[in-house]
Amino acid sequence: MIRVALAGNPNVGKSVVFNNLTGGHQHIGNWPGKTIDKAEGTLNYKGNEIYVIDLPGTYSLTAYSIEELIARDYIIQDKPDVVVNIVDASNLERNLYLTLQLLELGANVIIALNKMDLSKRENTKIDIKKLEKKLGVPIIPTVAPRKEGMKELLDAIVKYAKKPVERKIIKYNEKIEKWISKIEEIIKGKVAGFDERWVAIKILENDEEVKKKIDKNLLSKCEEVIRGDKTENFEIALADARYELIKNICKDLLIKEEKVTASDIVDSVFLDKYLGIPIFISILWMIFQFGFMVSAPFCDFLGDGFATLSSALSGVTGIPWFDYLFFGDYGLLNGIGMVLSFVPLIILLYFALSLVEDFGYMARAAFLMDKIMRKLGLSGRAIIPMILGLGCNVPAIYATRAIPEEKDRLAAIVTNPLMLCGARLVFFSAIVEAFWGRMGGDVLLSLYLLGVALTFVVAIILRKT
Repeated sequence: MIRVALAGNPNVGKSVVFNNLTGGHQHIGNWPGKTIDKAEGTLNYKGNEIYVIDLPGTYSLTAYSIEELIARDYIIQDKPDVVVNIVDASNLERNLYLTLQLLELGANVIIALNKMDLSKRENTKIDIKKLEKKLGVPIIPTVAPRKEGMKELLDAIVKYAKKPVERKIIKYNEKIEKWISKIEEIIKGKVAGFDERWVAIKILENDEEVKKKIDKNLLSKCEEVIRGDKTENFEIALADARYELIKNICKDLLIKEEKVTASDIVDSVFLDKYLGIPIFISILWMIFQFGFMVSAPFCDFLGDGFATLSSALSGVTGIPWFDYLFFGDYGLLNGIGMVLSFVPLIILLYFALSLVEDFGYMARAAFLMDKIMRKLGLSGRAIIPMILGLGCNVPAIYATRAIPEEKDRLAAIVTNPLMLCGARLVFFSAIVEAFWGRMGGDVLLSLYLLGVALTFVVAIILRKT
């Protein structure tokens, strides 16, 4: 039986390729001990029985998430005969990052260059033969929804499962290669079951999962050598080296007319390292000011209206206790009026927040905050649960499962309730409106910022204890 693993970024058409290959002969379950779907199926092609497994969609194999860890462990431990890397032809540079990591791993890779129709539509031409030569792997152009290229892909799977692709070592810049060689010398012949070059790269990247599987004395020697260069962050340096190589690979492969879109211009302003944070705070301030200023006449109208109605009805029944209970200054009717007077404010605040989210600003805010989170020593992924926490803390806490480090994940879970969620927004809006009136926008913004600041402080304390 030929065992095939499908690997690729999310939304590249991997599941469509899987369905095309396996048809109805498939089974959906869970990965052992995980809540991630496991899709597997079989087919018979030209007398060859082929088992296909659809690995979770990942952007890399650096094990920052459960999905990435599952994909990497399967390739290392189960050693499939062929790894079919589904690559989005319309977004080649981003997709090749995973390709390089698969090649580092020493996998027997075939590239299915999918979405070729989109690539042509975007006036992008790819020199496939040149790309094959640079990467040292066979490349099959495909359009999965139309089943184009599926026969050629199956032919390649059968061919290269029987006669694997001769591995081409991916070389990075001189500085990175020097450090990889240093680590390789230390671990040579001492990491059975793993590719030595790949292990050297993972040690440089400070990959905790790989480090757990290496002898402590051996790892200590490697880390001692790495500490010799205190100026270099090797995780960032390796990522930069991969992107540098991808850029060199693609520079004479792609013929594409570059167009600056409105989105690019907006991003250059909203994600600017100097303007980004002030804009973020200003947008929050404008949302709250909009809510309080615009709603003020409606809030006053409802509040005053019910107060006037209470005064008019007071004494109508001639029963003092009844009038006091229902129409007095602290009676039921005035109480209803007070509650209803906050409704316009709440509606306008929710409307403004949803409008900003629909325009895509919340996603940009998450990207913007990632750098700050990392400087504070927190996981950049914690910003997504924090943003979700502004809506509701319950799904925000569920979202922390994407944070790989247990300490970071626990810190995010404990601190998330400090974020001012939508339910508490109603309560705080009412309090702020009652005590500060039209200045409420400034006060509410201060409460939001206080919540964020407390989240950072408590998270840092928890992470260091």
